Amino acid sequence: MESKQQFELRGFLKSLTGYSMASWAQAIISFLCIPLITRIFPTEEYGRISMLMLTINCLTIIVRLSTEQSYIRFYSERSADGIKSLLTQCTFINVMSYIIVFAAFCLFYRPLSILIFGNFNIWVMLLFIPIIVLFNTFSEYQRIHFKMEGKVWWYFVFALFGIVANKLSLVGAVFTKPTYVQAALFMSIAYSIQFIVIKILQPKSFSLGTFKLDKSELKRIGKYSLPFLPTTVIIYANSALVSFLLKSYLDYSSLAIYSATLSIANTVAIFQSGFAIYWGPFVYNNYKTQQEVIKKVHSWVSFIMTGAGLVIILCSDFLFYILGSDYRSGKAIFALLLIPQILTVFSETTCYGIYLSQKSYLQMFATVFSFVSNALIGIIFIPSFGLLGAAMANVIGQIIAFALRTYFGQKEYESTEHFWRTIVSILILCAGGATNYFFINNLMLKNLSIVSLILLLCVIYITELRSLVSAVSVFRKRQKQ
Repeated sequence: MESKQQFELRGFLKSLTGYSMASWAQAIISFLCIPLITRIFPTEEYGRISMLMLTINCLTIIVRLSTEQSYIRFYSERSADGIKSLLTQCTFINVMSYIIVFAAFCLFYRPLSILIFGNFNIWVMLLFIPIIVLFNTFSEYQRIHFKMEGKVWWYFVFALFGIVANKLSLVGAVFTKPTYVQAALFMSIAYSIQFIVIKILQPKSFSLGTFKLDKSELKRIGKYSLPFLPTTVIIYANSALVSFLLKSYLDYSSLAIYSATLSIANTVAIFQSGFAIYWGPFVYNNYKTQQEVIKKVHSWVSFIMTGAGLVIILCSDFLFYILGSDYRSGKAIFALLLIPQILTVFSETTCYGIYLSQKSYLQMFATVFSFVSNALIGIIFIPSFGLLGAAMANVIGQIIAFALRTYFGQKEYESTEHFWRTIVSILILCAGGATNYFFINNLMLKNLSIVSLILLLCVIYITELRSLVSAVSVFRKRQKQ
């Protein structure tokens, strides 16, 4: 008879895989596009494209004003007509915000263009960026609709459209002229087509009601949404800060190498996105009765993600061989940039006490403290150490954020067992990052060191390793039957 632990592990892995399908598809397309993009785009232009994406994301966050949070919160309470009315009011707020933001943007478009791109282009600033931000804002409501209605297939299709609009538009620019201007042009076309095609195929995904200004509804939306905005802005600023400092202290080429390397490291985020969709509802529904299971899942996540990170480091030589030659120097910091992505997955199993206790200000405090430390470390290290300084700022900032979120989360709700193993896992990841950097030109010594770290990890998590082996063995037996 199968043990309960084996059953839980198999169920956990099955759910994680199922909810990550869209993210897997996005990661695969992104990974396939990176070699082509880095072989075609000069580093200077790819650096400008990175700044273009930072600008678009920043403006989109401001234009949305976190109204998508209200749309999610009140969606289930409404009838079909009520949902239309809710969307109409949210969209009205977004349009007003859009007009104000881009009115101000138009007044300063020339100095902003020089600040962001190092040169001036009126088409990018006054046409392409506004189009992308507008359709990016509206498309978010389509994504929420598919999620709230349980339309898994359309959620998957929407995710594919998104990555096509983002990555393949860059590939399309290659066939004209590989510059950030052409990339912005193709992205504006792609995002427009994405929204329009989804709207045609699934009209209810963005269905507005008859416009009637409802002051009480607008007040309700604003009261719920606006408190989310500062946290959203700071979280994004924290992730974008290092890129901005690289552009300011070094050059667009350094930013391009960092961005391309980070894009590969971000493929680990497929686990976090899929896991978060599954894990959040599970914790909220079972935290009172399944605390021991929640603790076990943390141990499995720590073991699996740390092991996966070390295996990826072993394969990093191949990953960077397929990149353009001008981008391969990022291999030295690749392992370090993996650490923040893995810690993000860790925190999904350690910080839910913050949300269960409804003390969201603790999350805000951890994010602000992380941002300040990230900024200080970046300002000190990037001018002296370049790309290594950028990676160090990213890693240290994320470790501080993880430590604070975990401390506050565990204080409110204990979701870990043998936490010393989590600490050792982080130290092992840091050792892997240091090994990759210092032994970058000694492949044998690097690989032997990483294999030794994998063996050490297996010894520490021997119980979880046995459970994983047992689950795989049972699965194989069932497949043969």
